Amino acid sequence: MAGISSKRNKLLHRFYEPLVLLYALDQFQGDQLYSDNNRPSLDDATEKELRRRYLNSLSYICDYKKGGDTVTAIGAAANPLRYYIASNKAPQRKVTDFLESVFSKLEQVYNMNGEERIQMESMLLKACVEFSEQRIRTYLRFLQLSMKECAKAVQDKPVLENFIRERVNTFTGHKKSESPFRAAKHYIGRIAAHVKNVKVLLAAAQRLPQLVLKPEIIPIKNPPSIVLPAPRGSSLKLDSIANRMVPSSQSQLLSELRSSLQTLDRLFSIENTFRRAYLEKNPRARVHAELIVLEYFYERSATLEHWDNDRFIGCSKPACYCCSLYFQEHPADVEPPSTHQRIYLNWLPPTNLPGVEDPSSRLATLEKKMLNAMVQRIRIRTIEQIRSQTGRRQKQYDSTTGETYSTHTKAASMEKQLERIDTLPVAEGENWIDAPSILVTRVADPENEYANNDAEAGLIVSLENVHLSRQITESCEDSDDEQGVKLLGFV
Repeated sequence: MAGISSKRNKLLHRFYEPLVLLYALDQFQGDQLYSDNNRPSLDDATEKELRRRYLNSLSYICDYKKGGDTVTAIGAAANPLRYYIASNKAPQRKVTDFLESVFSKLEQVYNMNGEERIQMESMLLKACVEFSEQRIRTYLRFLQLSMKECAKAVQDKPVLENFIRERVNTFTGHKKSESPFRAAKHYIGRIAAHVKNVKVLLAAAQRLPQLVLKPEIIPIKNPPSIVLPAPRGSSLKLDSIANRMVPSSQSQLLSELRSSLQTLDRLFSIENTFRRAYLEKNPRARVHAELIVLEYFYERSATLEHWDNDRFIGCSKPACYCCSLYFQEHPADVEPPSTHQRIYLNWLPPTNLPGVEDPSSRLATLEKKMLNAMVQRIRIRTIEQIRSQTGRRQKQYDSTTGETYSTHTKAASMEKQLERIDTLPVAEGENWIDAPSILVTRVADPENEYANNDAEAGLIVSLENVHLSRQITESCEDSDDEQGVKLLGFV
């Protein structure tokens, strides 16, 4: 792709400047929003609800590596049945081959009896775990690290009391600092998610067999990534940024913002954070998978329709803050996805295609319309955050993890349950620090009081085939460049 024109460069900087400032203020823009928080059981789900969950689950099993490159999105079209698949990094042949093998199993489910379906569930789960071995191995390692910290914490009464208080606060909306228990719960849930998603696939294959019968799988080519030219250093002063965000006619608001920014800068070094993010990090921006599918369908809307005219795109993980805004502002009127509300500075609009540099092109017109609409909302959000002078939020995980107990458990009874954390059943000779899979088995066991009802003990059979590296990672922190955890210590 040719270089960025000066006119488009100005448009992109107008967009990224308030976004980077908002990132410097707080990378997380609100609580995670999930459309399925109150979803019915698989048996009670409508065909539309089941089909949407099926597309999400199909995307999830294709996302085989933690870190962002393999985040997958899928759109479904009929007559004939086609699945259009995209990932943050172009889908590899191994993904389409894997999907074909999955469909060859799912198409048999409709004619199976109960016992045969149970056997097929085990077969499909085993195949999914083996395909995602690298991802699960990462989760197991992080779980092991968290469990070591949990073991230390349960010996320390004040730490344990803080953990109990944190769990109670889950129900009152107060979020405290990160704890090893929270991290352990997250990684256990991530491992058990394979069981949940396989159950969704089987339910859809049984109730909606038309979705699995010899579909065509079509990978979508990724738009090119770009490195944005750095702006002049003099334009990165907080006062200058405030001037560009507020009309000159609103002098009182401008004065208030300048004063608030000075206060925030003293507390959190906002200007230095902003400069580092904008200049030193120099992220290579790329288009996220769900937007690739969105624009592919929109560009071909005259001939390409979503299945049953249900404008929905499945994805292996919730959308980021910018993707969520893009969906909300897009003329295609596709159902906005769940979102983890996190800002990624390597975000790029899906209009970054050949022809966008021509200001008279359809692509350029759409990009200008979308980015201008988004920047208005980002500026409003940034101004609100500056005026409120709130601190940064606790780290949130991009992927959603369901609780391992009923979400209807009353907070009043929770402390009594959590006081028993040190009595988690461990058989003689077992070490719950060195063998986190023991706890995973217990969580996945529907007969266990700590279990998740959507999981099953059979998960451990597949996990036994996953090699766990003994090399300890140096970092468990999320990376903007990789949109996930940087796996420095893994082979």
